[in-house]
Amino acid sequence: MILAAHTATSTLGIAVTKNKNIVAEEILNPGREHLENISGAIERVLLRSGHKLTDFDGLGVAIGPGSFSGVRVGLSVFKGLAMALNVKIVGVSTLEILTWQAVKIGCVAAPLIDAGRGDFYTGVFKKLHGGIQVVEAPQLLNKEKTSGLVSRVKAGEMALCGCPELLDTILQGTALSGTSVTIPSPGVCGILAEKSLEHGAPHDVHSLVPLYIRRSDAEDKKGK
Repeated sequence: MILAAHTATSTLGIAVTKNKNIVAEEILNPGREHLENISGAIERVLLRSGHKLTDFDGLGVAIGPGSFSGVRVGLSVFKGLAMALNVKIVGVSTLEILTWQAVKIGCVAAPLIDAGRGDFYTGVFKKLHGGIQVVEAPQLLNKEKTSGLVSRVKAGEMALCGCPELLDTILQGTALSGTSVTIPSPGVCGILAEKSLEHGAPHDVHSLVPLYIRRSDAEDKKGK
């Protein structure tokens, strides 16, 4: 049984999963108050699921890419829980969560997350029974230069998922299909974490870090 969180985008989500099924899930409306809301969301999901923190076999948490502050909130809280409860923890990419939501087993997807500044986070992934296979590593691309992403996967074999605005830009003039998945599911984060634990692949709680892909504004300013 897994307690999972997704805080990497504007929506905060908490879920309980068991045997790869979502037992309870709460997704708050888009906002930026993840730090203020995460403990209450955990309490409500635990209450609805009928479980307490000591019942869980492991934890799953989204590591990004996405909001820099949002990722830090989820990781900080769940790494603290992992150490306090002495349970295993798995970090799951938001891109892999979107892929699992968007396509069927055996299909390939290129999930899209708006990164601001005219950029987006993406990658190419294949959904398998055992989890997500990375075909092309997570990366940062400019939405005006998408021909490379499209050309790397044969037409008709890839589904793009993400915000509708990006889909409209990228799919224009191609034979690719698109699926709008705007809210990453914390329940799917828990399912993918459970699959990783089944294969003996938890993360070390001390070395688990965010998947940022690019530097934050603060890091850019410091570099300059």
